[in-house]
Amino acid sequence: QAYNCLIHFYKSLQMDNAVVNLINYQDDADLATRAIPELTKLLNDEDQVVVSQAAMMVHQLSKKEASSMNSPQMVAALVKAIANTNDLESTIRAVGTLRNLSIVEAGGMQALAMHLGHPSQTLAQNCLGTLRNLTDAGTKIENLDNLMQGLVQLLGSTDVNIVTYAAGILSNLTCYNQKNKVTVCQVGGIEALVRTIIAAGDREEITEPAVHALRHLTFGHPECEVAQNAVRLQGGLPTIVRLMH
Repeated sequence: QAYNCLIHFYKSLQMDNAVVNLINYQDDADLATRAIPELTKLLNDEDQVVVSQAAMMVHQLSKKEASSMNSPQMVAALVKAIANTNDLESTIRAVGTLRNLSIVEAGGMQALAMHLGHPSQTLAQNCLGTLRNLTDAGTKIENLDNLMQGLVQLLGSTDVNIVTYAAGILSNLTCYNQKNKVTVCQVGGIEALVRTIIAAGDREEITEPAVHALRHLTFGHPECEVAQNAVRLQGGLPTIVRLMH
């Protein structure tokens, strides 16, 4: 028990040091960098209260000092926090920080994919917004099968913002990535995209990325002919022609 008290006291000192550095940050930006190693350690802590407080502070810092925080150690700590915590606010803050950092390393995209179906619309949209920021540089990232399937499912959402994000991310991740193209086709992506385009009507923020995704899916991979036939069977051609006028 005495050992646990000592550890808790040490953690409190770490947190206090980080807080002091952040408070002083308004006067001296260099002090912010001093807090980052301490906060990285605290994000890796087993105490979820400590992780929650660290996530809050890191999120605040990332709004102004994202460039100085974008280290593999910080990214790995944030991904671990997202994967391990059950606290919604901690997850939202960690996701928000990743969004500010705009990274693809350390399994960040895979960690975000785990939360796409979360009941919290705020968390789901934060994850999608982060993924949207990341995917321009993420076309070569591997092991995204779960993400592809989750995005296809989100095309059926009644939330326009979620559908817009999902279509945009699918468009990015199926560009020049044969594996992702095949995966999306295998999980019903063609059918979902055609339905999305039909339902979207004149909403260009949805139809444009959805049509781009269809274009990517209908060439340049082993199942492209099957994909082309699926577009025809779903009535996609008349819908696309209508959008051209």
